[in-house]
Amino acid sequence: MARRENMMKLEGLRQVRQERGLSLNQLGAAASLNKSTLWGMEHGRHDPRLSSLLAVARALGVGVDDLVRSSARRRRRGGAALVAKLEREEE
Repeated sequence: MARRENMMKLEGLRQVRQERGLSLNQLGAAASLNKSTLWGMEHGRHDPRLSSLLAVARALGVGVDDLVRSSARRRRRGGAALVAKLEREEE
């Protein structure tokens, strides 16, 4: 099965889950989702339903935006660092 390019990879979900010291099984039990669904959400293999995102966010005590935003923030930081490096090299 080919992976669709537009699927959302929730890197923030994995980050928050690991910060809380939770396994996929533990988070799944708290959010009433199975381990494979959570793994797929973390790795961009499943397009999560809004109800699933809300359940995970509630179980982790964060907002849905925290699950999604971490990935975008990381990309922006990386881009800003690259621009700064290139500017320094030009001097």
